[in-house]
Amino acid sequence: MPADTKSFQALPAQLTSAHAWSVVLDRAPGIAMVSERLRWHPFSGFEYKITHPLNMGGSPQRAFAIVDRLTGQATLTDPWPDLVQLDERQRTSLVTDPGWNTTSFTEAGSRAHRLVATAAIRKHRLSTPSTVTGVRTINTLWKPNWLLEARLAGRRLQILVDAITGGYYVVGT
Repeated sequence: MPADTKSFQALPAQLTSAHAWSVVLDRAPGIAMVSERLRWHPFSGFEYKITHPLNMGGSPQRAFAIVDRLTGQATLTDPWPDLVQLDERQRTSLVTDPGWNTTSFTEAGSRAHRLVATAAIRKHRLSTPSTVTGVRTINTLWKPNWLLEARLAGRRLQILVDAITGGYYVVGT
């Protein structure tokens, strides 16, 4: 499987800061906006080809997975759009590796493969196993998240909004 080691490839942000704020304001209308910053979090990316013996003559399916290098969490994703190259300004907003308790690229690959293989088994309802073959890997794939700072009832909040899906959670108070 060809490994792409360009270290500044990123998934493009699908949400603007205005969209990120609207996600939060929908849930907490009394929140006061203070600031926002687009941050880039380190993941590894994996693309797989899945073939199944019962799909004779059909084209293989593609599966995409990313693994958070800081937490080790593997996630299936939609097919990636064209990746972007981060410029010098954007590189100042990279979340840096703390140097401890991080997931190696090898372990990230194992986790992604297990996730895709398990999803393929579930899709075919435990029939004959599918063959999962690696197509492309990206050692470090930067994923965008909006870090919003806000105030609510006199308390400072930091909220992380996924700049692709719009999912969010409070990361600091």
